[in-house]
Amino acid sequence: MHWTVAGAGNILCADDGFGVRVVQALAQERLPAHVELLEMGVDPMALRPSLERQDKLVIVDALAAGGKAGDLYVTRLSDIEPIGKMSSLHDFSYWHMLDEFPWTQGWVVGVEPETLACFYLSLSPPVAAQIIPATKTVLRLITEIGVIATDWPPNTKGVRNWDCIFGQCEDHL
Repeated sequence: MHWTVAGAGNILCADDGFGVRVVQALAQERLPAHVELLEMGVDPMALRPSLERQDKLVIVDALAAGGKAGDLYVTRLSDIEPIGKMSSLHDFSYWHMLDEFPWTQGWVVGVEPETLACFYLSLSPPVAAQIIPATKTVLRLITEIGVIATDWPPNTKGVRNWDCIFGQCEDHL
């Protein structure tokens, strides 16, 4: 089984660059041979080869889900609702790519952004503080859970604290 860990987002827009920053941190780790890192950034077509190979995916991104800045989310790709049609090509995202490959299995690891203001290269403090926890979460998803990643845990919808998916807290929404 091959895994692709894709970092999404625009590094020129503050917290939107979180996914790319996590993939850059993962590049400093010793990863299993079956794991490919992809700095997808704002190019959703970069994900297509992984989808065509039917890789398992972990997508890391900033996700505005209504929590407080820095909240870390983990959910299965299959729990993400399909998005609507595009009104222009400017709306095209990796979510549209996933709609084209509905059998894709894996996870989304996201952080609640504080700001998505453009022309800021740095992450806000609460989001920057989640780089290491997000990196550890991705490593656990691709190593400890591995083959059964799509079957475990039984419910990750709404998890805010990354420790929760490993049974170490009570903070489920």
